[in-house]
Amino acid sequence: MGNYYPMLIRRASIVALLLLLVALGHQWVTGSGGLLENRQLRQELAEQITRNEQLIERNEVARDWLEQAQRPETIEAHARSELGMVRNGETLFWVVEGTAEAVQESPSTVDGNH
Repeated sequence: MGNYYPMLIRRASIVALLLLLVALGHQWVTGSGGLLENRQLRQELAEQITRNEQLIERNEVARDWLEQAQRPETIEAHARSELGMVRNGETLFWVVEGTAEAVQESPSTVDGNH
Protein backbone atom coordinates (compact mmCIF):
# COMPACT_ATOMS: atom_id res chain seq x y z
CA MET A 1 0.00 0.00 0.00
CA GLY A 2 2.97 2.27 0.34
CA ASN A 3 3.42 2.46 -3.45
CA TYR A 4 -0.24 3.27 -4.07
CA TYR A 5 -0.20 6.99 -3.12
CA PRO A 6 2.88 8.00 -5.13
CA MET A 7 1.44 6.21 -8.20
CA LEU A 8 -1.92 7.97 -7.69
CA ILE A 9 -0.19 11.34 -7.37
CA ARG A 10 1.83 10.66 -10.52
CA ARG A 11 -1.31 9.71 -12.51
CA ALA A 12 -3.23 12.73 -11.18
CA SER A 13 -0.32 14.98 -12.16
CA ILE A 14 -0.22 13.52 -15.68
CA VAL A 15 -3.99 13.95 -16.08
CA ALA A 16 -3.77 17.54 -14.77
CA LEU A 17 -0.94 18.33 -17.21
CA LEU A 18 -2.88 16.79 -20.11
CA LEU A 19 -5.97 18.83 -19.22
CA LEU A 20 -3.84 21.96 -19.00
CA LEU A 21 -2.30 21.24 -22.40
CA VAL A 22 -5.74 20.66 -23.94
CA ALA A 23 -7.04 23.91 -22.45
CA LEU A 24 -4.01 25.87 -23.66
CA GLY A 25 -4.24 24.27 -27.10
CA HIS A 26 -7.91 25.15 -27.33
CA GLN A 27 -7.17 28.75 -26.35
CA TRP A 28 -4.32 28.88 -28.89
CA VAL A 29 -6.61 27.71 -31.71
CA THR A 30 -9.90 29.44 -30.90
CA GLY A 31 -9.00 32.27 -28.50
CA SER A 32 -8.33 35.93 -29.11
CA GLY A 33 -5.33 36.14 -31.43
CA GLY A 34 -5.56 32.41 -32.06
CA LEU A 35 -5.19 30.53 -35.30
CA LEU A 36 -8.83 30.86 -36.39
CA GLU A 37 -8.93 34.61 -35.76
CA ASN A 38 -5.58 34.99 -37.50
CA ARG A 39 -6.90 33.15 -40.57
CA GLN A 40 -10.04 35.31 -40.65
CA LEU A 41 -7.99 38.51 -40.38
CA ARG A 42 -5.68 37.41 -43.20
CA GLN A 43 -8.71 36.76 -45.42
CA GLU A 44 -10.17 40.19 -44.60
CA LEU A 45 -6.80 41.79 -45.30
CA ALA A 46 -6.58 40.11 -48.71
CA GLU A 47 -10.09 41.32 -49.57
CA GLN A 48 -9.23 44.86 -48.47
CA ILE A 49 -6.03 44.85 -50.53
CA THR A 50 -8.02 43.77 -53.60
CA ARG A 51 -10.60 46.51 -52.97
CA ASN A 52 -7.85 49.11 -52.53
CA GLU A 53 -6.24 48.06 -55.82
CA GLN A 54 -9.60 48.45 -57.57
CA LEU A 55 -10.08 51.91 -56.07
CA ILE A 56 -6.55 52.96 -57.01
CA GLU A 57 -7.20 51.91 -60.61
CA ARG A 58 -10.54 53.75 -60.62
CA ASN A 59 -8.87 56.89 -59.25
CA GLU A 60 -6.20 56.73 -61.95
CA VAL A 61 -8.87 56.49 -64.66
CA ALA A 62 -10.74 59.43 -63.13
CA ARG A 63 -7.53 61.47 -62.85
CA ASP A 64 -6.65 60.77 -66.49
CA TRP A 65 -10.17 61.72 -67.59
CA LEU A 66 -10.05 64.96 -65.55
CA GLU A 67 -6.65 65.93 -66.96
CA GLN A 68 -7.94 65.30 -70.49
CA ALA A 69 -11.18 67.20 -69.81
CA GLN A 70 -9.29 70.28 -68.58
CA ARG A 71 -7.16 70.61 -71.71
CA PRO A 72 -8.16 73.67 -73.80
CA GLU A 73 -8.54 71.65 -77.01
CA THR A 74 -10.90 69.23 -75.24
CA ILE A 75 -12.98 72.11 -73.87
CA GLU A 76 -13.14 73.68 -77.32
CA ALA A 77 -14.13 70.39 -78.96
CA HIS A 78 -16.90 69.92 -76.41
CA ALA A 79 -18.12 73.50 -76.89
CA ARG A 80 -18.21 73.01 -80.65
CA SER A 81 -19.83 69.56 -80.74
CA GLU A 82 -22.19 69.70 -77.76
CA LEU A 83 -22.99 73.39 -77.47
CA GLY A 84 -22.74 74.42 -81.15
CA MET A 85 -20.31 77.25 -80.50
CA VAL A 86 -18.20 78.79 -83.28
CA ARG A 87 -15.39 81.33 -83.34
CA ASN A 88 -15.83 84.85 -84.65
CA GLY A 89 -15.45 84.92 -88.39
CA GLU A 90 -16.12 81.20 -88.85
CA THR A 91 -18.86 80.01 -91.13
CA LEU A 92 -21.06 77.25 -89.80
CA PHE A 93 -22.56 74.87 -92.34
CA TRP A 94 -25.67 73.11 -91.16
CA VAL A 95 -26.73 70.15 -93.31
CA VAL A 96 -30.49 69.59 -93.30
CA GLU A 97 -32.03 66.87 -95.48
CA GLY A 98 -29.11 66.84 -97.89
CA THR A 99 -28.88 70.64 -98.37
CA ALA A 100 -26.25 72.95 -96.97
CA GLU A 101 -27.14 76.32 -95.48
CA ALA A 102 -24.50 78.83 -94.39
CA VAL A 103 -24.86 80.70 -91.14
CA GLN A 104 -22.48 83.63 -90.83
CA GLU A 105 -22.09 83.87 -87.07
CA SER A 106 -23.60 82.26 -84.04
CA PRO A 107 -24.52 84.33 -80.95
CA SER A 108 -22.26 82.13 -78.80
CA THR A 109 -18.55 81.86 -79.53
CA VAL A 110 -15.75 79.62 -78.30
CA ASP A 111 -13.24 82.36 -77.46
CA GLY A 112 -15.76 84.52 -75.57
CA ASN A 113 -15.88 87.36 -78.13
CA HIS A 114 -19.42 88.22 -79.17
